[in-house]
Amino acid sequence: MAKISRKKETLAILSKLFEFLGVSAQLEVVEEEDGIKASIRSETPALIIGYHGKTLEALQVILGAVLYKKFGEKVGVMIDVDGWRERHEERLSDFAKSIAERVRESGKEEQLYHFSPAERRVIHIALSREAGITTESLGEGKDRYLV
Repeated sequence: MAKISRKKETLAILSKLFEFLGVSAQLEVVEEEDGIKASIRSETPALIIGYHGKTLEALQVILGAVLYKKFGEKVGVMIDVDGWRERHEERLSDFAKSIAERVRESGKEEQLYHFSPAERRVIHIALSREAGITTESLGEGKDRYLV
């Protein structure tokens, strides 16, 4: 039996899913060392992205679980829809830098709540390059926040 590549399997899964949902989408999948990156172009991107990216996050989790079941190992999955994720990460980075400036001016730490693990990671990375600023995640589960 021929070995199916992660790239081809991801394309097949996403194609079936969008067909089932009745969503027209053009898919491009790239397999990299750290996992699968899928770019989706659609006439209805909001349907795929969902409120604050929640549907997109869920889609990544589902795709990761299916790929895990298929290949027997964790596969990192990152999906972008019409460049939304890239723009969102830029906005998060800009937001984080504005908070860093406020912290510098006031000398007081700030708590940032209601971010997903991926969003917290973007903020940590953005602020890791800011002189005199350190970040830390505190709390557990849904109560996890950044300081």
